[in-house]
Formats: sequence, structure tokens, C-alpha cells
Amino acid sequence: MSQSQRSLEEQIVEGVLRRLGRADAEVARAVAREVSEAIPGLTSTPERVVITASGRNRRGIVPAVAQAIHDFGGDIRDISQTIVDDFFTMLVVIDIGNAVSRGSSLETLRGRLAIVSKELGVHIVAMHDDMLEAMHSV
Repeated sequence: MSQSQRSLEEQIVEGVLRRLGRADAEVARAVAREVSEAIPGLTSTPERVVITASGRNRRGIVPAVAQAIHDFGGDIRDISQTIVDDFFTMLVVIDIGNAVSRGSSLETLRGRLAIVSKELGVHIVAMHDDMLEAMHSV
């Protein structure tokens, strides 16, 4: 959610509370929930996905993966890449909350990344943060 969207939601909640003459947290949460349901896409819950890419190093891997994320509507939160000898590895943490709130899915992103994977000859995996947490808690 952008700063301007956050400000709009806060302004609406503050305005309603002012008109009601109340300032308790329960009412504020109820108003914020109603605003987010009435205006889809105004707010979204962050959903983290971790993408890994690995294979022989070649030009264009980072921009192709970044473009697939952009086309999907994801937001890159962190990225790391390493080249060891002739081998490339990349780890990207993205937020797909806005894309999901607009009706997209992780499977759609995986489909886009599969195309990039095939075109560039690199192995790409996208895994939801919940799955990683579950794997590491066992």
C-alpha cells in the first residue's frame, strides 16, 4: 500500500471518529475494515513470496525476473544475487498482497516465472513465505 493510500484510509477513519465523537480502537478497526471492503485495493495485507533463481550465468536474468514480477503486480522488497565462477544464484523477496487483492494468484506468478525459466535456461522457484515457515518449523 502506498503512503497516499495509507493516508486516505487514515483520514477517513479519523473523520468518521471525529464525527462520532469517539476515539476508541475497536471503532477505528471497524471503520477501517468497512473502508477496505468498500474500496477494493485501497489496503492490502502483505503476502511475502520468496523466489530463487539458479543456473549458469548469462545476461538478462535479473531484468527478466524483475519484469515478470512487475507484470504480475508484485513489489520487490529485497534482492540478492551472487555469481560464483560461472554459476548464478538469486534470492528475491516480494510482496504479492496488492496483486492478490486485485484477483491474481501465486500460480499466475509461477506461470510467468516458468516462461522466464525456460527462455533463459535457469531454474526458478517461487514459494510462499507460509510454506517456508512451515518447512523450517518441523
